[in-house]
Amino acid sequence: MSKQRLYCLDVGQGMCTYFEGYDDDDNVIANALFDLGSTKTRRRAGRPTIQFLKQRIIARSDDDEGYLDAVFLSHKDADHINLIRGLLEELPNMKIGHVFHSGRYKWYAGKKTKNVLGELGKRTEDASTHVLNFAVGTSSFPTGDPQQWHSIWGNETINAYVIAVNTPMADTKQGVDVDVAYAAYDEPDGNLANSTSLGIYLQMFNVGAVIFGDATFSTFQFVNRHFLEHKVWLSNSFMLQAPHHGSRSTTFGLKVSNALISKEAAQVVRTFASLTYGATIIVSADTSHDHPSL
Repeated sequence: MSKQRLYCLDVGQGMCTYFEGYDDDDNVIANALFDLGSTKTRRRAGRPTIQFLKQRIIARSDDDEGYLDAVFLSHKDADHINLIRGLLEELPNMKIGHVFHSGRYKWYAGKKTKNVLGELGKRTEDASTHVLNFAVGTSSFPTGDPQQWHSIWGNETINAYVIAVNTPMADTKQGVDVDVAYAAYDEPDGNLANSTSLGIYLQMFNVGAVIFGDATFSTFQFVNRHFLEHKVWLSNSFMLQAPHHGSRSTTFGLKVSNALISKEAAQVVRTFASLTYGATIIVSADTSHDHPSL
């Protein structure tokens, strides 16, 4: 690849990040979508974003049908996935290489809508092998040596690494299958859905971006412990997508958004920020959800 672009797209209250890689003739030769959802401004921001993605995804294919090399869904919440269905309607014959997600498969079905993972899986070569989840507490970083990191998708110039996913609750153990660990939760509460978020470090040439869904305080604790133990530091991050849209209560583990932040909680967040770095920060803003909080 001669150059790469990473787009942080406006969907209103929600998240969408899109990657493209190009050859020397400016042809798109690789792409990936990270979340696509909105709960508040689907008409104003979501529809134009879908139209933009449609054109870019068509540019990746050899025909006018469209192709996505990879789709990453951080977790099942609507403001991260519900515009996926609109994109699939716009590109009825689009093909997809791989789909990566967190949480249980069944969590991605709406009360009145089909399972979005099932709909994405139909576009892959084989859903049983190309729609992929991770065990509890998975991370691509066994050491601080980049040569030993485990890429889950990419090539010689672009690689996606798992920062953390399906981070364990107090009564679950690292490495356990998600359907076993969370068998009691046919429908997760907000805290469980958020804390299982898939966090990706997207390395582009020699720099990277942290893309982390709705990670919560417990997720930060897991990442801090794992990174400090294994001496991992993502020092070349040019962008950090603020976990959970910069929410004050989830960021600091507060029961209410106006609670006082303890020194211990502040230190957890400072440590996470220093380990994942981020020369710039991207935040999805929405006043009704206090995103980002004051």
